[in-house]
Amino acid sequence: MEPRPWLLMGFQMDQASIVGFALTYIFTMAGVFIMFLPAIFVFAILLVLAGILRLVGFLLTVAAIRPLIRLGRHIRKSLQEFWARSHGPTRLLPH
Repeated sequence: MEPRPWLLMGFQMDQASIVGFALTYIFTMAGVFIMFLPAIFVFAILLVLAGILRLVGFLLTVAAIRPLIRLGRHIRKSLQEFWARSHGPTRLLPH
């Protein structure tokens, strides 16, 4: 099989060159990851803080709604008692 000059473009690649290029690529990727690691940590901290704020907001909403539910029950019970007092017994009396 004859060599393809357009593939080699005049460069002779031996195994050491290929391994060197591969190691350079891997170390470059690792360096870029380490370079962006502080930004990843900051983003993770912001996500955790946003989750905590949503949880606090939910708990405050529940704490605010619970007394309103009790107030609604109290108003309903008061209206039922008022209705019973003003309209007499709610059961049918036997003849």
